[in-house]
Amino acid sequence: MGAIMFDLKNRVIKKNYQFITSILPACMFFPGFDLVERKSIKTCNNNYFSDLKKYLSKEKNSIIIFGGRLPVYLSNYYFDNQEGGVEGRRFSSKYIPKNKEYDTIQSSFKNEVLKLSKNNKIILIYPIPEVGWDPNEKIWLNRKNKFSKTFNLTEITTSYEVYKNRTKSSFSLLNSIQNDNVYRVYPHKLFCNSALKNRCITHNDKDIFYSDDDHPSYKGAEMINELIMKEIKKIEN
Repeated sequence: MGAIMFDLKNRVIKKNYQFITSILPACMFFPGFDLVERKSIKTCNNNYFSDLKKYLSKEKNSIIIFGGRLPVYLSNYYFDNQEGGVEGRRFSSKYIPKNKEYDTIQSSFKNEVLKLSKNNKIILIYPIPEVGWDPNEKIWLNRKNKFSKTFNLTEITTSYEVYKNRTKSSFSLLNSIQNDNVYRVYPHKLFCNSALKNRCITHNDKDIFYSDDDHPSYKGAEMINELIMKEIKKIEN
C-alpha cells in the first residue's frame, strides 16, 4: 500500500479530502493479533491495532481503504510463479492471537471492517498480482537490443491461473464482507487476462508496472489509483 500512497494522496487532496495513512510493513488490520518473528514481537501488534481501531471507530462518513498482501499473510508463504520466479520460501513472521476475541486473522479483519462499515464507506483492494521476478532486471538481462526504449508485451508475464489459485482464499475472505457501504477494487483486471489471454503482464510497450517482484511502480500505482478514484466517485454520487 505504501507504493500507491504518494499518487493517491495527490489525487484526493485535489478533491479537498483529508488524507490520513497508517501503514507498517507486512501489516494489515488484524486487531487482537501480534505479528511475531522468531519470538520477537514487531511494531505491528495488538497495541498498534487497538490504537488504530479506537481512532477509526470515531470516524463517521469517511472513506476507509484497506489493502495489503493477503496471499502472504493467509498462506504464510511468499510467491512462486511456478515458472522459475521464486520470491522466497516461508514467511518468516506469523500473526499470533493476543486475546480470545478472534482465533483467526480472517475473522478479525472481516468483523472489524464490518463494524467500521456501519458509519463509513469502505474500499477493499483485492490482491495485486505478484510477479516472482523483478521485471526491470529480467527485461534488461533478456533483451538483445539494450538501447531500445520500447518493450515487447510478452517479455515478462506470469500465469493468470497461478494468480487465481494463489488468491483464492483472499478473494473468499474479501467477498464475504458484505455491506452496502463496501466497495471493491480489482487490480488484477488491469494486468491479467486482458492484454494477453490467461497471462498477467508486467508492462506495456513503454512503461513497467512494477518496481520489483511485487510492489507497483509509480505507473502501476497510477493505474490502481484510477480504479480507487472511480469507486470514490461512486461514493460521492
